[in-house]
Amino acid sequence: MNVFDNTTIRKGEFITMKKSKAMKAIERIALQEGVSVAEVRADMQAAIDNAYENRTESTADFWGKWRGRKPTPEEFIVSASKEILSKIFVK
Repeated sequence: MNVFDNTTIRKGEFITMKKSKAMKAIERIALQEGVSVAEVRADMQAAIDNAYENRTESTADFWGKWRGRKPTPEEFIVSASKEILSKIFVK
């Protein structure tokens, strides 16, 4: 699945992930897997919670920005996407 469908990247342009795209991605996963959005969100939240509880030095910066709270699946997708895109595309 590509949440950036129909997106053209031009030189010097930077793609951002918005919460609405994250919500759409979760809906698409649910549809593809034949399960409810609530089930996808619950599974994602369980994975986020597990990663948060087992954070390491190498992931401390990422988790530190949440100031002691666990992100929602949508927040996680947006944040992780920004991290990934910042490493792929030069601003």
